[in-house]
Amino acid sequence: MNFRCTARDNRAGNGGVNYDDMVITVTSGAGPFQVTAPNTAVTWSGTQTVTWNVASTSASPVSCANVRILLSTDGGNTWPTVLLASTPNDGSQAVTLPSISTSTARVRVEAVGNIFFDLSNVNFTITPAGTPPTINSHPSDQTVCSGGSVSFSVTATGTPAPTYRWRKGTTELSDGGAISGATTQTLTINPVAPSHAAANYNCVATNAAGSDTSNNAALTVNVGPSITADPWPVQLVIGSDAVFTASAAGTPGPDYHWRKDGVPLSDGGNITGATSDTLTIYPLTAEDAGQYDVVASNSCGSATSGVAGLYRGDIDWSGTVDLMDYLWFAYCCYGPGISAGISCDTADLDRDDDVDLADFSVFQESFPRP
Repeated sequence: MNFRCTARDNRAGNGGVNYDDMVITVTSGAGPFQVTAPNTAVTWSGTQTVTWNVASTSASPVSCANVRILLSTDGGNTWPTVLLASTPNDGSQAVTLPSISTSTARVRVEAVGNIFFDLSNVNFTITPAGTPPTINSHPSDQTVCSGGSVSFSVTATGTPAPTYRWRKGTTELSDGGAISGATTQTLTINPVAPSHAAANYNCVATNAAGSDTSNNAALTVNVGPSITADPWPVQLVIGSDAVFTASAAGTPGPDYHWRKDGVPLSDGGNITGATSDTLTIYPLTAEDAGQYDVVASNSCGSATSGVAGLYRGDIDWSGTVDLMDYLWFAYCCYGPGISAGISCDTADLDRDDDVDLADFSVFQESFPRP
């Protein structure tokens, strides 16, 4: 096909004229050259991939090795923005869109060194390019008592504003049960249980431009004390010793403080171990008689053991001196010079290896009167 372009300067009286000829050779072995994306009413921002159907235009006889990619923001009336001045005619190329807002954008892909081109069939939308999130404030390690409440918080910037997702390790958390705020800046666990303890709570902030993950934060769950073994009653034998032992569980490990009749004890005199799990009283005196217990405590609370009696005359080790001790004493009272035997050892109150009236005198002093 032969084309001529004629130009006239429109000057009155002696206007000038000029022209140029062009020959366009058309082939049926290539085409149609078409833009395939963006080719619908999509919304793009940032870096996107423009695609087109090369349709043999890179091969002979067309032999178009490179194309130019242009952008219009007025529906294709003008093409002021060059996205790429020259890129291989291979059908696909990533381009960076300007950070603007328009709903009348179109892309044009045209041959470099030739005259053919194609453009988007419909307008599409461009929104300002976003910036990936950045975590500005990371969650902190927390220590809490079981049954309490704890919160982890983060702050992040980014465009558009990021969304949040809390995780335990790589496992995403969801609201429910003790968990709330799993998709907000602040995660709350209430009430906290020992099973919630972990060293890797973190939050992922995400928007269309990317994501950022916070540092890990540890949750330490402490547990208040519980008595696992109560002290046992002990027979008060003047000059001998009494050893009371108890145990308690808890996190952190509990402290111990022994009491007599509800009054805290201190080491000194015949008392040792007043702040340990084992209380020792040596040598025993009549004034040591009473009821002993221990208070176990830590930062999450306290627990009190059962009471263990220390009485002279508590023959059956029940913690009190009562009628059962009298019956047991009557059974064991063999008389002077007769060995009490192991089963009656606690009835030998004067520790002379027999149970007789001398022991009964001691027992009478210990037996409560109305």
